Amino acid sequence: GRVFTWGKAEQTGLGLGPRAPPVLVPCQVMGLPSIRTLRCGGHHMLASTAAGDVYVWGCGLTHQLANRPRNFEDPRDKDEDAEDELSPYLVSSKQLERRFVLLADGGAQHSVELAWDGRTVEAEAEPSRPKRRKRV
Repeated sequence: GRVFTWGKAEQTGLGLGPRAPPVLVPCQVMGLPSIRTLRCGGHHMLASTAAGDVYVWGCGLTHQLANRPRNFEDPRDKDEDAEDELSPYLVSSKQLERRFVLLADGGAQHSVELAWDGRTVEAEAEPSRPKRRKRV
């Protein structure tokens, strides 16, 4: 689906800076593909796409946006300080390269993703339980 946002300007994903006034009515976040799930961290957003990718935006000062390095194939900026993202940013990660993100979520200063690698695992058989004794 589509994402709409409002609130503190620089954390809405609308590309507005800190000097912009608050966004008081819902506005569509442009540049996103079809979104399957959307979650909020303390001051950041995580949007999982129908294709299994993740877009993030908002406050990133504690690296919760995974934007250092911005591109894992070209890590020249890996030692730079993390920063906020004013617009949606597609997460680039070696660990997620061949995985489908089912869900991304966040807390005050962290993010977490549930990812699937396409393999299926047979459920382990439930261990047999001892039979209950009948009371006489």
